[in-house]
Amino acid sequence: MTKPAAAVVPPPVTTTAKPAPSEPPDPPKERLNIAPITKAAPPIPAAPKKSESLANAVPSPAAKDNAEINSVLNAVNKWASAWSTQDIKGYLGAYSNDFQTPQGLSRKAWSEERRSRIEGKNRISIKIGSPKVTLNGDSATVKFRQSYKSNTFTSDSGKTLLMTKQGGKWQIKQERTGS
Repeated sequence: MTKPAAAVVPPPVTTTAKPAPSEPPDPPKERLNIAPITKAAPPIPAAPKKSESLANAVPSPAAKDNAEINSVLNAVNKWASAWSTQDIKGYLGAYSNDFQTPQGLSRKAWSEERRSRIEGKNRISIKIGSPKVTLNGDSATVKFRQSYKSNTFTSDSGKTLLMTKQGGKWQIKQERTGS
């Protein structure tokens, strides 16, 4: 008799229970670095339509002030540039006809004294630092740090220019050093 074939019994299968599927976790929330708003920005005016004339557009007071401040600073930079390049005509032309000369000098004596101090230097360098402009109609006050260097002298000091607008041009009416 033949023996019946032994039944092959597979080894027991062990399983570990998997947790039931759950809701996926919320994605991490992004952190935004937003500074708190402390003052509302003024509304931006709409651009004029092409059919409207820009000639009739009236700039805002702030835009007018910014344009005047830029005009004042341009005049100060031209003055410093003329001084640096020893352009006596440009330098003296930066001063108004009613410039208040220091120490009661006549305009002619003051001009000659400035000419003798500027001409003949091997080099002059004038740098304007941190200018602050205050406008009052056709007058402006400009305060800044002035760095002066020549082949014979170096100085760094505060300077104030009182300026006046005459004939559409900003000019120096008075200057003070050391502040």
